[in-house]
Amino acid sequence: MSWDYDSRKFEVKGEPKILVKGMALTNPLAITRAMAIPQKYPNLLMVFRSSEGDNDTDASSISTGRSMIKVFDLAQVPQGGYDYATAGTVFAYGVRDSVDFTEDRFNNFWNVDNGADVITRYGTSIGFDNPADEINFLGELCPTQKSEQAQNYGFPTCHGVWNSSALANNSLELQVGQTFTIYPDILSDRECQTETVPPRLSIFPHSAPLGMRFYNPHHPTLGDELVDSAFIAYHGPTGHKIVNVPFHRGTIAAPSTTKEGTIDFIWTDPRVNLTNCKSEINLGPTAVECLSPVGITFDENGRMYFTSDQTGEVFVVTKDSV
Repeated sequence: MSWDYDSRKFEVKGEPKILVKGMALTNPLAITRAMAIPQKYPNLLMVFRSSEGDNDTDASSISTGRSMIKVFDLAQVPQGGYDYATAGTVFAYGVRDSVDFTEDRFNNFWNVDNGADVITRYGTSIGFDNPADEINFLGELCPTQKSEQAQNYGFPTCHGVWNSSALANNSLELQVGQTFTIYPDILSDRECQTETVPPRLSIFPHSAPLGMRFYNPHHPTLGDELVDSAFIAYHGPTGHKIVNVPFHRGTIAAPSTTKEGTIDFIWTDPRVNLTNCKSEINLGPTAVECLSPVGITFDENGRMYFTSDQTGEVFVVTKDSV
């Protein structure tokens, strides 16, 4: 929805206008609706809609309008708004839970994707340390792109490898940076390598990457060496920190086959047992409130601002002058 905004009075006015509708899902936890407006095309609105859950097999069909990022023209919004499933153009699909996606200074989009929590492969549960959470390269938005040109990032069939030794029937000896199937009757392991886009960088499972932003302020007071790099908020249950992802010439510096492509920037005290941290799956009386980062942004002077939802806090990060 959109409202007219009075910047002098810092208030909205009038009745809201529906831009996109039809995004509700039956899964009460599937509420992610990340949005972005491309720098080069301010008339276009990009919107992500999540899946119905870990095993949402219908999401493999583009017609469901799930697990994808779509593009809508704000200059041609129909009366009553666009219907998400039937209108707009598909930019990327097969992204399970892309709580955030963002644009670098080269106009390329990247996203973080939360891997499935409970999955099986050939009858064996592998959800503890597979699949990996992901950073994906989505590329530049082309306003003339057709939905059939969108790339498939795997979900619900193909998932990123983290612990290869825990994969049942790993006859291809798949490793980090590659993908595996959980529905071999739809796509085989080999077809996952050719029919879907693998993660550009794999993240420890259940880190829950919720926020991602590139560091390009007018005054990079956190350090010139951080310019063009990305910062990602790991909400937890296994994250509870913010990491930096070094970039070089517009892409992640580390190879896609590594588990060491990030650098801890802000983290929870190592003495804290993260399994005791309060979360959506741990609401017991002994749960403790831990740093649980969500959103990240920077001001023109290079300071970082981030939220922590479980503690109800907003932090400002600066660098001491030497």
